[in-house]
Amino acid sequence: MTIEKTASDNPDCAQTCQPVSARRQATRDRLLDAAQAVFAAKGVHGASVEDICEAAGFTRGALYSNFADKEELTRALLERQRNRQLAQVDLTTITEDMVKTIELLLRHHQPDREFYLIQSELTLHALREPEVARPALEADRALRDRLETLISAGMARLGLEPVVEVRDLAEAVLGISERSMKTSFLDPESSDPLRLARLLLPPLLSAFTRSA
Repeated sequence: MTIEKTASDNPDCAQTCQPVSARRQATRDRLLDAAQAVFAAKGVHGASVEDICEAAGFTRGALYSNFADKEELTRALLERQRNRQLAQVDLTTITEDMVKTIELLLRHHQPDREFYLIQSELTLHALREPEVARPALEADRALRDRLETLISAGMARLGLEPVVEVRDLAEAVLGISERSMKTSFLDPESSDPLRLARLLLPPLLSAFTRSA
């Protein structure tokens, strides 16, 4: 399935290789913010270019002068989401106490419902569209690699070593965190999207480490 693209409407798509001015970047950010909100509400495939432009307060021409089509805008949004996630994995939170480190990390990574919805939408879109699958996989691996670095550094400070591959441990941490968010957002009475992560991550890391 090809996401809508009108060649006659995007004469400036070749400009993507040129330096981005502050004004142009502000326009791109506004379009990305609008796309994030519309995708969260309607889904990537359910959202039209008109929906995004209306939410941003721009014409179709403004969108097509910044992105070749909705597909390119979606990839740009995926890249922005990845960068924001990586920024939240702060290596300066490492302390002499692994449990405290986890608590600090989770405190800085408080997702909201829109965050979870857009992450889920971008994942579903990548599963449906082969050309988006590779960028999505690279984004996922970048986050896992950053978390792997954090876990390794934290264990080194505590004089510990893993009994499994650190990469697999990072995958388990991400899996628990994702499950924690999903169950929380599905439950209208839940107020902490990371409750399950707070409960399970400390004993998980303790169970899979030993003295170096």
